[in-house]
Amino acid sequence: MVVDDALILKLQNLAKLDLSKEEAESMKLELEKVISMFDTIAAVDTEGLEPLIYLSDVQDNWREDEIQEGISVQTLSGIAPLMYNHAVAVPKVIET
Repeated sequence: MVVDDALILKLQNLAKLDLSKEEAESMKLELEKVISMFDTIAAVDTEGLEPLIYLSDVQDNWREDEIQEGISVQTLSGIAPLMYNHAVAVPKVIET
């Protein structure tokens, strides 16, 4: 793949970036390095190798799902500082 000025301009437009000439040139060099790394990886002979599904042979010990009684509204209302419609009320943290 050739990383030229047209590709950089297309990426700049797609990403809605406003790059200076120096930044565009720097991006061009960085993309060439990344593509070069992928070319190196693609050159490795993987004939006969099984795809890696897991990084180790360790498997999770799954447990059975069990229904457990949760905390009651009465108990919760006794320890929560403020309740609203049977739910714990908290301060607003995200402005809309």
